Amino acid sequence: MLSKLIQFEWHNNTRSRTFYATFIIYLILGFFVSAFANFSFSGAYKNSPFVLTYAIGLISLMTIFSITLQVAQHFLKEYETKFDAIIFSTPISKFYFLGSKFITAFIIAVSSFGMFIIGMIIGHQMSWIPKSEIGPFEILNYVWPYFVIVIPNILLCLSILATMAWLTRSKLFVYVGGLLIYILYIAGSIFSNSPLFANASPSSAKAMSLAAKIDPFGLAAFLEQTRYWTSIEKNTQLVSLSGNFSFNRIIWICISFLLIFVSYKLFSFRKTKTKKVKTIKTNAKETKTYSVAIPRQLEFKTSKHNLAVFKSNLKMDIYLVLKGIPFLLIVLLFSGLLMIEISDEIDGGIRLAEKITDTALMISTIMDRLPFILILVTLFYSSELLNRSENSRFEMLENTAPYSQFVILLSKLTALFMIPLILIEISILIGIGFQVIHANAPIKAGLYFSMFYYIGFPLFLISILIIAIQTFIKNNFLGLGISAFIVLLFCTGIGEQLGISHPLFRFGDSFKREYFDLNGFGSYTFPFHISMLYNFGLALMLLTLTGILWKRNSTILKTIRRNSFNTIQKTTFAFGSILFIGFGSYLFYKTNIEYLYLTKDDVNNWSEHYEKQFKKYVNLTQPTIISVNSKVDLFPEENRYEVKGTYELINNTEKPIDSLLLYIDRNSKLTSVEIENAKNLDDVSEFQHYWYRLEKPLEPHQKIKMSFSFTSTWSPFKGHTAFNSIIENGSFMRISRYFPTFGYQDSNEISSEKERAKRHLKPQTPLKKLEDKSKTTNDFIDYDVVVSTSKNQTAIGVGDLIENWKKDDRNYFHYKSNGKIPFRFAFSSAEYQIQKTNYKGISIEVFYDKRHSRNVAKLIQDVKNTLDYCQNNFGKYPYQTIRYAEVSAFADGFAATSYPSTVFMKENFGFYSNLNNRDKEDIINQLTAHELSHEWWGNSQISPQQKEGSWILTETLAQYTELMLYEKEHGLEKALETLKIHLDLYLSSRSYEPETALYKTNYETPHLPYDKGMLVMHQLRILIGEEKVNLALKNFLNHYKYPNPIPDSEDLLKEIYLVTDSKLYPKLDEMFKKIITYSSKISKVESVKKNNFYEISFKADSKKYIENATGVRKQIDNDKTIDIGIYDENGKLFRYTFPIKNNRIEGEIKIKNKPQRIVIDPLLMNIDTFIKDNEKEID
Repeated sequence: MLSKLIQFEWHNNTRSRTFYATFIIYLILGFFVSAFANFSFSGAYKNSPFVLTYAIGLISLMTIFSITLQVAQHFLKEYETKFDAIIFSTPISKFYFLGSKFITAFIIAVSSFGMFIIGMIIGHQMSWIPKSEIGPFEILNYVWPYFVIVIPNILLCLSILATMAWLTRSKLFVYVGGLLIYILYIAGSIFSNSPLFANASPSSAKAMSLAAKIDPFGLAAFLEQTRYWTSIEKNTQLVSLSGNFSFNRIIWICISFLLIFVSYKLFSFRKTKTKKVKTIKTNAKETKTYSVAIPRQLEFKTSKHNLAVFKSNLKMDIYLVLKGIPFLLIVLLFSGLLMIEISDEIDGGIRLAEKITDTALMISTIMDRLPFILILVTLFYSSELLNRSENSRFEMLENTAPYSQFVILLSKLTALFMIPLILIEISILIGIGFQVIHANAPIKAGLYFSMFYYIGFPLFLISILIIAIQTFIKNNFLGLGISAFIVLLFCTGIGEQLGISHPLFRFGDSFKREYFDLNGFGSYTFPFHISMLYNFGLALMLLTLTGILWKRNSTILKTIRRNSFNTIQKTTFAFGSILFIGFGSYLFYKTNIEYLYLTKDDVNNWSEHYEKQFKKYVNLTQPTIISVNSKVDLFPEENRYEVKGTYELINNTEKPIDSLLLYIDRNSKLTSVEIENAKNLDDVSEFQHYWYRLEKPLEPHQKIKMSFSFTSTWSPFKGHTAFNSIIENGSFMRISRYFPTFGYQDSNEISSEKERAKRHLKPQTPLKKLEDKSKTTNDFIDYDVVVSTSKNQTAIGVGDLIENWKKDDRNYFHYKSNGKIPFRFAFSSAEYQIQKTNYKGISIEVFYDKRHSRNVAKLIQDVKNTLDYCQNNFGKYPYQTIRYAEVSAFADGFAATSYPSTVFMKENFGFYSNLNNRDKEDIINQLTAHELSHEWWGNSQISPQQKEGSWILTETLAQYTELMLYEKEHGLEKALETLKIHLDLYLSSRSYEPETALYKTNYETPHLPYDKGMLVMHQLRILIGEEKVNLALKNFLNHYKYPNPIPDSEDLLKEIYLVTDSKLYPKLDEMFKKIITYSSKISKVESVKKNNFYEISFKADSKKYIENATGVRKQIDNDKTIDIGIYDENGKLFRYTFPIKNNRIEGEIKIKNKPQRIVIDPLLMNIDTFIKDNEKEID
């Protein structure tokens, strides 16, 4: 019986075009994903187990839509055709009836996705894929993720949707189920830090472990298991059914079967949708009377009548939406997701302090997460609202009623728009609730209300677009599908990722900029207004056409011919046309004429032509800048600045120079250049280069002067450059980047190896090798500048402030370097409050926004502590002043950045962090120590050349100083917690890039000098002692600071080796010159109390490996000893050293207090690739 029913269901499905379309779509999708999509994981093949598992798991989301369609069409057909009563009167059992449908749907879903796998296999065989990107073919690499990820996901989706269908017998609930699964997927992906969602970041390993357990699609569990995988592991290892991944798969399979069981038990053939009709009580004695009065003439289609019809329809539609369980589910899911996201934002992540719960943070989080979900909800309810009369068979009666159909259209539009408005209101209440609970920042009602415009108005326009498309296309499902396709393409980030990013092709884009205290939304609101007016014009035109075509009974052309435009329609359409053409033209001018619109291909084409034309001059001898004297005028309100300057140049080479190849950054526009005894030969301004011929060659060591002027500005229609942010308040410009320079600029080259190969370009100019000891000239300069800004702002620069004055409603400041500094200078400008103090002859000055004073006193104290530590251990601070200036978070790409005598710190990194939570990081202590230590390491006294290993001379030494000061304030245990964070960041980051030894690190792998660098320097100071480390660093600085020779990483290592016992040299080599990892594990621990002492016996394993750049691991001889730590019930650490014999450690320890846990390598002296099993709780 069951097999016959399955055959019947299969036959019914195969008669549908949807059946074959699903198979074909999955086959084509698989082919395109494998042949064209770029899942970029450095060092991993396109057909590696890791990439295939990630891609297949990600695309398994598509099964939501195919299964939703399958269930909606075939699980409820008996009820739609009113054939259920006949079927249920037959002797068919519930098991056979439900089981046949479920099994058939499951087979179809599994086999249809199998076509995706076949498509991927075919796609990977295509000849245009470079052989270097494809590894050996292994069928198991495709089949394994299909079995462990796709099939359980299909089972889960089908069980949820089948439950919805069987218990509600409503298509609406089935579609809600599909939306529910989709939202769960988004929540899981964001929370699990999927690479698809770049902004998501779990706050800790514990949070990621939780996400791995609860993610219904298993991607979070997969990413957690593979978090530390190297390239070789990604290419060879399959995800294993162990740990959280195994738990995740088992728990969700169990949930799937539980849903099936519950729905089976609750399903009943007898269930009907009939409702009890309330009986109306009548008084038997009451006599009926009939009026003989003639009713007054009723007026139809008047304003009053239309308003009454509008209100009645709107009230009915909104009531039916709000009382429905789907809306309640959406609100609960949406609210839960939003609360998770806001909590995550407040938490700040694993490296940062807790954030202040201000209104800016609330609305920025809401505006980032909310729009896409609102679009999905609007799409979902659109078909239901527009076709409710037809679905309830009320359409014929409704069409004969004497009222304007356009009024009905407006009521439907208003009802559809009110749904996202209600969700916006709920999100506002959630934001306010968080602010009330935390009570550490004022509630700004105006900012919350602005979301009705920045999010709500675009949703209003999208609602018009959706209704228009579904009116133009009579078929309900086709109309919904096409409207969804168009909206996702032109109204969401999906289209932007596919290249549809020009403002003229975007419709209903919500406002995408964060709000920050210093500068609000900035100038970006103006382009948003223009875009909304442009979109509103198109929306009015669409609304006019929709009004004519609404409820038509013929083709579009015939309907338009029969219905002439009335005056209101003509006026609306004309007004919309004026808005659309007028503001569209203005947008085109701003994005294509005033500033050229450049696609990614345009930028790459420019870089390719630049390289081909100028790379031959890479070794062209050019002069060195030794003095900069300039006048800088900042105009924050106009987003621009002007510069006039003079260079003193010198020929530091041994050859005469007869030609100068001048270059200026693309963010700057050169307005004048004058060079002594030089003639302009050719302006290659397309590439920002200018050729000058010297009348007399510049002889070795001869000097020459050059004067110049340039301007820099930006348009909010195009976007600002993070390090060149001249904005209304809180400007920051690393302006030395935008001053003229000389010679070929290798930074303009295409950096992508794939793009270079596609364009047949030779490998990019390599970083100078550490072994290359050729002489390089210092870039230190004398620096003198006068900078002016608006009358209400203060301009902060580098060097000593000589004087400041007011003139012509502008503020002027004169800065001058006390001696030579590297060619590295910057400015900030804002409405500052200032707090000053003098400490041991050094003026400490903090410039901050008046709303952000909460951590200023802490910052000043940390500056004092850092000055003490650095001056006592490394040498005298080289300036008279140290400034910390707050800048707007519009300057992206850094937390704080150090320049000679000045540190610029972003407003959202410390100035209004909440440091009361002691469990979080002390961001003020860390940033203060790190950036101030750069006055010794890299930005003032030494300026390493662009060379292998140079980063450890700056960032690694700054990381070491940061760690020492953090430990002195917070203790060893907190420092170890911080080190574990950096160990996690190092291990997870190295899985995406090939690794080099620390002393040869390059600029593409920041996790090495920052994260591994801190770990290695910590191990070094434990190994040889803090005093010896500091002595080596002091000697290094004395020997190599300007004007001494430029150092490299080998010079630093030489000083470290000099203060270290020669017996430890092999260990130093392992730390700096090799890639050494460990794998240790506590296998057994027991504790027994005897004679007032606790005797602890344990067993542990430890292995030692050497790795190459791609993670190929080879086991080597282990160290002779390793530390074992015992934490007692008071949290105190007791450390003991034990020998390692045959990679095993065994021993016994006695302590007086009750032991709590045992840890192998408690001081993190080894880089262990899986630290979770290094400790164990003691019972």
